[in-house]
Amino acid sequence: SRVKVVFETEYYCLTWPYRLKERFPPMLYKYKTLDICKEVVVYRDIPRIEFVTRIDNNYPNVRLRVRFDTGIDRKLYFRETQFGVIAEPTEFLTKVGEHWESEPSRIPNFFELV
Repeated sequence: SRVKVVFETEYYCLTWPYRLKERFPPMLYKYKTLDICKEVVVYRDIPRIEFVTRIDNNYPNVRLRVRFDTGIDRKLYFRETQFGVIAEPTEFLTKVGEHWESEPSRIPNFFELV
């Protein structure tokens, strides 16, 4: 037997209709940008916990990056692109003062693979 716990979260955004600001008075629009569904499954007879995360990104022209800490020491991680799977180094954060900053990720050169 198993126990499943589901968390559902909705994120909203306020936008300014910048294309219409010359013709109409300012107004704000609220619309849903992200739907996140997280499931945690715990089994009674199996020493395993499953995590399932589904994200529906409706925000235009934005790439969503998600990092899950697995506790496994790896030098590379793999990410999927529209052209295939790319290996990237796991150390992409640098510490600046008391804050962590993400280094800009490069666009992969697919001609290197040919």
